[in-house]
Amino acid sequence: MSLRKRAVRSVFWVFAQQWGRQLINLVMLGILSRLVGAVEFGLIALVVALLEFSKPLLDQGFSAAIIQFKDLTKEHLDTAFWVNMTLATIATAISFFLAGPLAEFYDTPQLKPVMQVMSFEIISYGLVSTQAALLNREMRFEVLAYRSFITTTSSGIIGIVLAVRGFGVWSLVARSMFSAVLNVIVLWTAAKWRPGLSFSIQHLRELFSFGVKLLGAELIGKVRRYADNFLIGYFFDPVALGYYSIGFKLVDTIQQVILGVFKTVSLPVFSEVQSERERLAKGYFEATKITSLVFYSGFVMVILQAEPLINIVFGPDWDASVPIMQWLAVYGMASTLIVYNQSLLVSVGRAGWAFWLSFSGALLALIGIVVGARFSIVGVAAGKSLAGLLLLPVSIGLILRILDRKFSEYASMLRPILVGTGVMAVVVGSVIRLVVGSSDLVVLAAGSVAGGVTYLAVIYFWDREALLKTYQLVVLALPRRAFRRFFDE
Repeated sequence: MSLRKRAVRSVFWVFAQQWGRQLINLVMLGILSRLVGAVEFGLIALVVALLEFSKPLLDQGFSAAIIQFKDLTKEHLDTAFWVNMTLATIATAISFFLAGPLAEFYDTPQLKPVMQVMSFEIISYGLVSTQAALLNREMRFEVLAYRSFITTTSSGIIGIVLAVRGFGVWSLVARSMFSAVLNVIVLWTAAKWRPGLSFSIQHLRELFSFGVKLLGAELIGKVRRYADNFLIGYFFDPVALGYYSIGFKLVDTIQQVILGVFKTVSLPVFSEVQSERERLAKGYFEATKITSLVFYSGFVMVILQAEPLINIVFGPDWDASVPIMQWLAVYGMASTLIVYNQSLLVSVGRAGWAFWLSFSGALLALIGIVVGARFSIVGVAAGKSLAGLLLLPVSIGLILRILDRKFSEYASMLRPILVGTGVMAVVVGSVIRLVVGSSDLVVLAAGSVAGGVTYLAVIYFWDREALLKTYQLVVLALPRRAFRRFFDE
C-alpha cells in the first residue's frame, strides 16, 4: 500500500478514535454536568492540569524517537520502558505528597484527597507509553480507536452511576481512574511487544539526545495549554474554574480531533519523506488546506452559536461559560492553521526549532493569561486567544522558510476558505436574528443548515477541486470491506 493510502487510512482510524472518544465524552459530560456542580468540575480540572505535567517528564520525548528512528532495536524499547516506569513511580510518590501543600497554596482543602487518589494514574502513563508509541509507528490506529471507545464508554457509565448515587466529585475521580486502568489492559492486550530485562546506557543516550529537545517543547506546550487553569485556580475559585472548563470543553473537543488526529498521523508520514523536500512541501500544503477547509469554519460556527450549544449540551445553568467558549474558539481557529508545524519540524530533525517555537507560544500565552486574569475568567480566555493569534505569523513564516515557499502561495491556498467563512458568518448571523425567541434547538439547527449550505456553495464555486479532493480522501480512508458492504446493502 502506498504511503498516501496508508496515511489516509490512518487518518480514518484516528478520526474514529478521536471523534468516537470526544463524542462519547461530550455525551457523558453533558449528563454529568446536570448531576455534578461547577465546584466538582473545577477541582478535577485543576488536578488534571497538575498531573498532565508528569506525562512529558515520564516520556522525555522517547515516544517521538520510537516513531522517528529508522533503526529501532529491542534495546531501545526495553530501555525506554524501564526508564518510563522508574520515573512514573517517583512522580506518583511526589504527586501524592505534594497534594497537601498544593491544597494549602490554592486554599482548597478538597484538592488534597482528590489529587492523592488520582496521582496513581501516573503509573498507567509509564505502563503504556512505549506500547502506544509502537502502535503509532506501525500505524495501527484501529487498535487505538477501539481502545478509546472501550475506555471512554465504560468509565463514563461508571461516573454517571456514581453521580446519580450522590458521590459528587468522587464520581469524576472514579471515571478518570477506571479509564486509566482499562487503557493499560487494552494496550497490553493489543501490543505484541513485551519488555525484557535489558537496559542499555548507549541506547538511552540515543533516545535522550533526540527526545530532550522535544521534551522541552512538550513541557512548554503543557504550560501553554494549562496555565489558564493554574491561574484561575489561584486568582479565583473552583467554581470559576468549573465554568471555564465547561466553556473550554466543546472547543477542546474540536481542537483535540484536529491536533490528536492529524498530529498523530503526520509525524510518521512526514518522517518517511523527510529527505524529499518537494514532496514534503506538497503534502504539508495539501494537508493544511483540507484541514482548514473542514475545521476553520467549524470554530466560527462555535463562536456564532455558543449560547444554544452550551444550553443544549450542558444545560442553562452553565450560561457563564458562553463568552469563555467564544474566545477560546478564536484560539482554536489559530491552532487549525498550524496543526502540522511541530510535527514537520521534528520530522526534518529541527526539534530545537520546535522547542523555541513552543517556548515563544507559551510565553505569549502566559503573559496574555496573567493580564486577562486581572479582569475576569473571560479575560483569561481572551488573553490566551490573542496570544495565539500573535504567534501565528511567526510559526507560518518558519515553516515556509524550511519548505522554501512564499507567503503568497500560502495565502492563495487559504483565500477561498477565509472568504467562504466570512460569507457564512454573515448568513448565520442574519438567520439567528430571524429566529430569535425560538428554542435553542431551532436556533442551532437553522444557523447550522444555513451556514453549512452557504459555506459549501462558496467553496464549490471558488475551489470545487478542494471539495472533490476532500471527498476522495474520505472515500479512500474508509476500510474497503466496510465500503463494499455499504453499497451491497
